This record gives sequence, C-alpha cells and structure tokens, in this order.
Amino acid sequence: MEWQKSSFSGIDDENCVELARSEDQLLLRESETPASVVATDPVPLRALLTFLKAAG
Repeated sequence: MEWQKSSFSGIDDENCVELARSEDQLLLRESETPASVVATDPVPLRALLTFLKAAG
C-alpha cells in the first residue's frame, strides 16, 4: 500500500498526516504512529476537510 503525505507537511517534516486507498475505503494515519489507522469513506472525509478549511 502506498501512503501519500499531506501537501501541508514540509519536505523534511516527519509529523504529518498520510492518506492511502484500500479497495473500498480511504485510510488516514499520523506519521508518528503509523500503526494507528483510521478508515473512512470519501464523503465523510470531504466533510471533515471542508470543516477544517473553514475553521482555519
């Protein structure tokens, strides 16, 4: 599985959010704790990102 680092993380930043896709879900993890993975679907993830952008 290939994990993609957030574009908001710096080049050398090891404290970042990573995203991967399984067959039927999106997977999120924190690079400092890669064994802890959160599985979600695209619609709830899109709602979370929209909320975070509006709050920031």
